[in-house]
Amino acid sequence: MAENLRSRSARFDRDSFANPRKTLRIYLLKFDVEEVEFGILNKIIAQKFWQRIDYIVCETHKRFFADGKEKMQNLKAKIEENNIGNILLDWI
Repeated sequence: MAENLRSRSARFDRDSFANPRKTLRIYLLKFDVEEVEFGILNKIIAQKFWQRIDYIVCETHKRFFADGKEKMQNLKAKIEENNIGNILLDWI
């Protein structure tokens, strides 16, 4: 199942965001994808997709990773460094 989610996230990035003429603006992106959320969020930040989304909400599952605390700290640091205010973690 996790492999299928990885495939969908890669397709989501490429197809939905590669051409800015196809995607004007997304109001809400909500996802709960155990074991791949850090990769997806890091890609959203690195490729600046967050700039075209009003709200991004994600439940993170740091407890599923041996280095989950570090992954969360790194993600929060990237959010702060980029002055991102529309990514909301642990939405439940």
